[in-house]
Parts: sequence; C-alpha cells; structure tokens
Amino acid sequence: MEADFSGLRLSTAAEVNMFHDRLEERIAETGEELRFFLVNYSRSRIESDAWFAFSRRGKTLNMAHSMGSVRRFRGNPPPDRAPCRCRKL
Repeated sequence: MEADFSGLRLSTAAEVNMFHDRLEERIAETGEELRFFLVNYSRSRIESDAWFAFSRRGKTLNMAHSMGSVRRFRGNPPPDRAPCRCRKL
C-alpha cells in the first residue's frame, strides 16, 4: 500500500489525525490487516507542532499493520532530518 505524503504539509495534530484516520479506513476497506508500505515523503513537511502526533500515529499504525515499509524522498531529505532507518520493533 502506498502512503503518499508527497507535497503534504502537516502543521497540527488535527491534520495528522485526519490523515492517519484516512489511512486506517483504507486499510480496513481492503480486509487485509497486514501489508507492506511504500511511504512517499517527497516535498513533504511535518511542522514542529505536529511532529509528536505524527510520530505516535505512524508508530501505532506500523505496529498494527506493517510487515515492512520503504520510505522514499525525492532528492535528499530536508537538512533538518536524518534519513529514516526502517525497522519493525
């Protein structure tokens, strides 16, 4: 399943929650609880006020539904962020 954050700017926890709610709805619609994810972060930005909600919702979704994920950035990630090391805990 592709989670497309490309060009998306999330500024608040409410925006993060709306986005993740939609991802969870899409997962439920498929009837497949476990899947692989391709996460596209090209040109996206998660603002400081949204970061905690983004990290918590992402981790919760990953733990519940992911068999593995690949994160993609177009070009280099923003300089204030290190590339993700993807793994399931």
